[in-house]
Amino acid sequence: MLWPRNACSVAGWSRWSSVASALGGVDEVDGATGVSFRARRDSAVGARNEHEVWREGYTSVNGDHRRRTASAAPTEDAAVTREPDPNDPFSRINYRSLIAWPDRIEREWPFLEWGLAAAPERSVIDLGCGTGEHARYLAARGFRTVGIDQSTAQIEKAREYENESGKLGPHFLNGDMLDLPRLTRERFGAAICLGNVLPYMEDADLTARLGAIAQVVLPGGRLLLQILNYERILAGRVRHLPINFRPDPANGNNEIVWVRLICHENATHVMFYPITLALRPGEDPPVEIASAREIRLRAWVRPELEELLDRSGFTPMHACGDMQRTPYDASMSSDLILVAGRR
Repeated sequence: MLWPRNACSVAGWSRWSSVASALGGVDEVDGATGVSFRARRDSAVGARNEHEVWREGYTSVNGDHRRRTASAAPTEDAAVTREPDPNDPFSRINYRSLIAWPDRIEREWPFLEWGLAAAPERSVIDLGCGTGEHARYLAARGFRTVGIDQSTAQIEKAREYENESGKLGPHFLNGDMLDLPRLTRERFGAAICLGNVLPYMEDADLTARLGAIAQVVLPGGRLLLQILNYERILAGRVRHLPINFRPDPANGNNEIVWVRLICHENATHVMFYPITLALRPGEDPPVEIASAREIRLRAWVRPELEELLDRSGFTPMHACGDMQRTPYDASMSSDLILVAGRR
């Protein structure tokens, strides 16, 4: 998970965690937008989002592809968890408790199965893996799986699933995907980056990271990328995403309300404002702000991403507007999901 260094205050996340801790298994995914704060990613890079949620294998050392053994995993320094970053917006939140992960991933699995079917081997690296839910699921499905996230707090949670499926993993790396070629000697049949993660990267950042990803994906491998449909947001001057209402587990008369506002900065960037409200009818005050933050996002659109993919060694193959494989429609789709092949 990448995050904007000044995206939110520690105080703001502290307030949010008091609400989040009460949410338990509530699914914050909006079916109409496909967004989840995994913030891969919304803070993921946020949330790898609140956007939806994702053997023997092979390893490659100096170009020599051979059967992977348990000892041929990441390099020594890859296993080290970095010191906690005081700017990590996930350090005070149990992200795992915000999403009804099993239900969400089961809904997404038909799409993932289709997207990964043509990969040269059953192995996946999960980019911006958050607390490791997709990686865990894929390992259980028979994929050799590694997840990487920049958030130390998220990786510490993810490592509760470490090697749950034996040789298949999942295994987790704490670091920037830019450093993938250094962090692991393994090569993968596919890479996934789910949720609204890419908008946290500016042009040079994304170009460099796609180049690093290309180095760890086998020829013929697949790359699955998912973000919001910013073509629709920009063209329609969309100012907000659908409002979500959730029961407050601590008091059945109250609700937790999730509001996401958008301000248009220019043709390539928007300001994003995720706000969590506590709605308490009959109380004074009846509404309180549990958390609010401001995030500047790069509003990537399909032509830009496809050009960067092509320059990075990936051939764009499919563009879908949701996890039901609906063809992408720039004016209507909630999401943009690209499937590309490694040349």
